[in-house]
Amino acid sequence: MTPTFAASLAECDLETEVASDYKGYRFGRDDPVVQLALRALERTGHDIRLETTGGAADANVFNERGLQCLNLANGMAEIHTPDEHIAVGDLEAMVEVTLAIIDAAYA
Repeated sequence: MTPTFAASLAECDLETEVASDYKGYRFGRDDPVVQLALRALERTGHDIRLETTGGAADANVFNERGLQCLNLANGMAEIHTPDEHIAVGDLEAMVEVTLAIIDAAYA
């Protein structure tokens, strides 16, 4: 249901403004930034699944400014809710992935 449709059901007016706060981005499996992440994830023993997602993150801003950047899933649960959390083990695993990315970048 669109906001304007819902407003019409409630017999009220709705004004909306659409603004672009960020640009989307897409990389292919063979792009260097993806290959770098794949090498790091393989070195740290993670199962790898490439996904297309929506939404926005700092990566959108970095990519818009010419710095190729990916979002990597990190085990967060109940994201963007008051109950958002991550297990200590998942945080530790992402430290290992981060270090492996640095190593792979300088290899």
